[in-house]
Amino acid sequence: MAKCGEETQIEGHLIHLPFKQKKSRTKALLVEEQYNARVLTLNKPRGLNCIDLSMMLGLEYLLEEWEKDDNVEFCILKAHEEAFSAGGDLRALYTHHNPPRLGKEACYRMYWIDYHVATYKKPIIVLWSGLVMGLGVGLSVACMFRVATEKAVMLLMHA
Repeated sequence: MAKCGEETQIEGHLIHLPFKQKKSRTKALLVEEQYNARVLTLNKPRGLNCIDLSMMLGLEYLLEEWEKDDNVEFCILKAHEEAFSAGGDLRALYTHHNPPRLGKEACYRMYWIDYHVATYKKPIIVLWSGLVMGLGVGLSVACMFRVATEKAVMLLMHA
């Protein structure tokens, strides 16, 4: 388990972690290479694929790498289980981190990922099934192509 200020591996590459990473039995982001496509699967089914800061860093890193890779022609974004994403993982942000500092960083990073997805140089296809809320909507609505199953339910709550 990586500690604050250490590096961890994502897809065989080292990235710097500005926060303490929770120990997990499963990888929160699964990556498949299928010919000229890259398939990214959100894999936190017990948490309804809520997006935490480590997932944001992984998404940011992978999208930047794939955009530079000439062998990648398009990306597919999907999720395991009954929810695409129930939004941001507020419990992890509040209980495991300094909320004011990391809350700002999480907002900045998520908006950067949303902007990056919207201006991505290659097509990104998102597959919606089940619950799509908050950050899950923000992440995926800017994708070039959106495919929803009959079980998809989208909610965007702002007060």
